[in-house]
Amino acid sequence: MNVKDICRLMESFEKSGLAELKYQSWNTTLELKKNCVSSACTVSGPAGAKAGVSQNAVSDGSSDNVTADRASGSDAAAVSDNEVSKEDGSAVGNEGPGSEEKKDDIREVTSPLAGVFYRAPEPDAEPFVKEGSRIRKGDTIGLIEAMKMISEVPAPCDGTVTEILAENGKFAEFKSVLLRVSVS
Repeated sequence: MNVKDICRLMESFEKSGLAELKYQSWNTTLELKKNCVSSACTVSGPAGAKAGVSQNAVSDGSSDNVTADRASGSDAAAVSDNEVSKEDGSAVGNEGPGSEEKKDDIREVTSPLAGVFYRAPEPDAEPFVKEGSRIRKGDTIGLIEAMKMISEVPAPCDGTVTEILAENGKFAEFKSVLLRVSVS
């Protein structure tokens, strides 16, 4: 993979609906992650990016693996043993995955992707949250399993869980309401 290939991959990733992309080739690993910009617990669309690629990022190999995840994460691009960087861009207007809608002081937490929703990390474990639970922004409120990948669903803001709409172990559509939070 040369610098042009990396730049093309980054441009395609930026335009895609993916939140994470991991590329592996022999001794090179390239991880790209997008983040939605949050303002008052409302998440906007995917952030744009400017790519800077160093000549040290060139690597060639015949064994390539690429994995992608639509879960949201922090904005970053990291390459082990190589130098590839990506800087934050500004967010552009439409609602993105995991968005919440404001209705008075109640926020609806929606599914960031389509998949099976789990309220607990294991079948016999306590659920991440229950009705009446106090949550802080970033706390894990559930898990979504899609294509054998598990993605955490983070709390969008501080508050109290008022209603849990999604059933444990049941399929959740993209942007379906998982639970409601009373903002504090």
